Amino acid sequence: MLKKVLVLVFLLFVSFAPFFIPIVSSQDWGLTNFSKGAGYSTDTRDVYAIINTVVSVFLSMIGIILLGLMLYGGIRWMTAQGNDDKVQKAKDIIEAAGVGMAIVLAAYGISYLVFNKLIR
Repeated sequence: MLKKVLVLVFLLFVSFAPFFIPIVSSQDWGLTNFSKGAGYSTDTRDVYAIINTVVSVFLSMIGIILLGLMLYGGIRWMTAQGNDDKVQKAKDIIEAAGVGMAIVLAAYGISYLVFNKLIR
């Protein structure tokens, strides 16, 4: 029952989010002064900078998920109690997360170089 309620709340949020985003985004919330004080420019709407931010956030979230997978594999390995099948499954999870992390780091590095050249 709780699962159905959570799914319903999520679907309602996703359905009505386009109506609330313009209302929330039109508010300043004092962030303009804060960002200027921190040295960030709020005057430009450079497309490359926005895409760079979106790509960076996306790759960061994937990195966090892969870190969680590594932790999950480590916990499975520690709780395997010497069972070879469980240990092998945990090793496979850790290995796959490591390969994924290497791919994400490479993608982040490439996107950083490309977008820094495009922004300048």
